[in-house]
Amino acid sequence: QEANSLSSTGSGSGSNSTGSSISSGFVKYGRPHQSKAGGMELNSMRREMASERSALQQARLAWGSYLQQPGPPCGRVSGPWEAVDEAMKRAERTGTFQYSHRDLDGVAAVHLTQYLRNDCYAQVVDISCLRGWREAALAAAAAVRQGLRHTQVLILDGNDLTSSPEVLDAWCEAFRVHPGFQRLSLQETGLDDASAMFFAEALRGHCGLHSVDLSRNHIGDVGVLALVDAVQENEVIIDLGLSRTCAGGVARARVMSELEVNRSRIGTAALKQEYCDPQDRFGRKNADMVC
Repeated sequence: QEANSLSSTGSGSGSNSTGSSISSGFVKYGRPHQSKAGGMELNSMRREMASERSALQQARLAWGSYLQQPGPPCGRVSGPWEAVDEAMKRAERTGTFQYSHRDLDGVAAVHLTQYLRNDCYAQVVDISCLRGWREAALAAAAAVRQGLRHTQVLILDGNDLTSSPEVLDAWCEAFRVHPGFQRLSLQETGLDDASAMFFAEALRGHCGLHSVDLSRNHIGDVGVLALVDAVQENEVIIDLGLSRTCAGGVARARVMSELEVNRSRIGTAALKQEYCDPQDRFGRKNADMVC
């Protein structure tokens, strides 16, 4: 009995030591040792990640089912996304993309900016007077800066380009680096003297832009004089629209003088290209654009 007890005791102690060594080895080479508080925190993080994955999956399913619809859902009136899609189809036929005086929600803004960045080959792009522009202004500036390499005329009338310093800086950078713009229409875009000075810096080194319409903005003599310096350094701008601004007669005369110098310096025959502009924003019917 004593021998049996000793053998059982020895075997038990051996099994305990072996089990403890296996357990310690599992802890050492397997999962790290965790305290109770650490385990609770890890479980909480896992639950949060699972809920986020579930919400993301539901959002993807909802957006995917909406974007895959070929037409207006349930026979309702076409929404902003469908209106952008129709404008894209018209641009393929006419060479002019016009989506103006329309609503712009989140889905339509994504659709529009992706098109402008990657798929727009129109020579004239009119995205003026958009309701909901404020939320899409930065994304639209990035799309214009990276895309629209076939566009010569860009119309942004009625869209606020000065809602924040980031928006103004993004659009000035888009104008500065874009190589193909020849005409810009920025009527009633919230420009004042300070923002006109930033815009003038974007015009200085642009080698292709020769017509800019800044009418219906709050630009005074200080902003106009900054534009005069830009026109003088640019040497290719021959039209600068300043109607219904706050500029005085002396500043307007300076602008006219510098524009005449540029017109006499370069031949304007190559700049008079035919393009589709139904509202004649850059028409040559009158010679008093600076008024």
